[in-house]
Amino acid sequence: MKKYNVMLVDDHPFLRAGLREVIKDNKMFEVVSEASDISEAIEEFNEKQPDVVVLDINLGNESGLDLIQPFRDLKNSVGILVLSMYEDYEYLRKAFAAGANGFVVKGSETDVVLSGIAKVAAGEYYLGAKMTEILIKRMLDKGGAESSEEENDRYESLTDREQQIFRLLVNGLTSKQIGKELFISSKTVDNHKSKIMSKLEIHNSVGLFRLATKIGILDS
Repeated sequence: MKKYNVMLVDDHPFLRAGLREVIKDNKMFEVVSEASDISEAIEEFNEKQPDVVVLDINLGNESGLDLIQPFRDLKNSVGILVLSMYEDYEYLRKAFAAGANGFVVKGSETDVVLSGIAKVAAGEYYLGAKMTEILIKRMLDKGGAESSEEENDRYESLTDREQQIFRLLVNGLTSKQIGKELFISSKTVDNHKSKIMSKLEIHNSVGLFRLATKIGILDS
């Protein structure tokens, strides 16, 4: 079993200690580094090259989101899980726009945090249940907004297989789960996912959810 190295970035030592305790009992992960501010985080990241960073948005007077691009410049494959006190769509939007792979609200159950770390470590996207609810409410509020003819045309340009995978993706299945259900490899699923996002001109999972809601194919 591959072991993933994890870095914790939070300006509260007590919260880092709690996370460290949560993570240490899971054999998949090992906390190899911690930081409390931007300069320390970049120095630690450069030295340890972790697979995953669990990142708070609020680092005193600094924004943890400002670390995401420097981290990716040093190691593009790093998984970024934002762990934040903010239960707000705008923070969610900003986090994914900055390049985060996942978003979990502080105070979430232990298994939610561990699931988030595992997902972003595997290169997938992840939303905790609270943020998923906020996202869906936001999309429904916006929208009433019906899909445009152009958006419908893009969806119709997908092959039957791509539409099938699109539906499974927006209903929360991972590449591995989709592969198992469709009897194909997870790598094949990922290839389809890349083509789907290219055809739809969508760059992240939030966009996939938004389109799925607008065209009426997101399960309740």
